[in-house]
Amino acid sequence: TDNSGKILYENSSGSTGTISLIDNISNYNTVDVYYGEMYNNVFYYISMKRIPVINGAVSIVPLEIVTTNSNSSGLLTFTKVISISGSELTVPRELKVTTLSSGNTFDTNANVGIFKVVGYK
Repeated sequence: TDNSGKILYENSSGSTGTISLIDNISNYNTVDVYYGEMYNNVFYYISMKRIPVINGAVSIVPLEIVTTNSNSSGLLTFTKVISISGSELTVPRELKVTTLSSGNTFDTNANVGIFKVVGYK
């Protein structure tokens, strides 16, 4: 395993949609995906997920953020599902759920942006 890693994508503004990587994912054993909630062009709740590359691809992996809402009376759950094939990261699904004692609300735009992808051999 190469511990130094290779940056396959980096953009401080982030992306919420399809991302072109600089190399084919099948050349790597694992990838680290850095992401956070994007609000007014600022990242919040920055997270990283290490994902194994299986059979040369990443298939249907959730990136999740769970936090309290602004008045701490409920939970916010942001989920962006990603897949990586070849040199393209795609977002087949995403969802934001607000859970309150009065009920749940759902939004199909999770506002989760990816700002860095690093591959490891």
